[in-house]
Amino acid sequence: MRNKTYAPWEHYPKTLRHQEVQNPISVVIDFFNADSVKGHGKRLKNWRYYVVNDEHYNEKRYGPGSLLYIYELNLKILEAMFLLLLNYKNFYYQRKRLTEQQLEEEKEQWEYYPKNLSLKEQLEPYKAVKKIFKKIKPQEYRDQLREWVHVALYIKTDVEALHAGEVIEVYENLIKLYSAAWLIYKREGNNLSS
Repeated sequence: MRNKTYAPWEHYPKTLRHQEVQNPISVVIDFFNADSVKGHGKRLKNWRYYVVNDEHYNEKRYGPGSLLYIYELNLKILEAMFLLLLNYKNFYYQRKRLTEQQLEEEKEQWEYYPKNLSLKEQLEPYKAVKKIFKKIKPQEYRDQLREWVHVALYIKTDVEALHAGEVIEVYENLIKLYSAAWLIYKREGNNLSS
């Protein structure tokens, strides 16, 4: 699926390559080729631990570079999902509606099914994506995650610069974004991954 929608300048992707901007579902496919929903959730939870505690990130096996990898994956999935949302908003009337029966069939067939989305969001995951970007815009997510990286990597940082409520909201939104992205990946990405 080629992206036929343009993001407003302030929310234009800053980490995606040109080809990824043109085909944002490819980023979602790569995201889930890198790890499962649960795996990404564990990595994010681990990262959040170092953001809110007085310790610095030091993954013994791969070193701090692994945090930069996680950071970049999250930036890319955020930007790609925002582009997919814009495309959805422009062409939602052309989309085929999923029925509750089809939803039940998916739950039986797939090895993982997100439980943190409402029935409406399971039927139409772009509703969840829309909520995720309603209050916090892409540039704000980028700013927050950049701050997370600094706080997690430095031995001594100004932890007071981060507000607990913002950390929780960003974390919960990303977990929900993973779930919505998974549904989009399974429904749209598998047809386009070749």
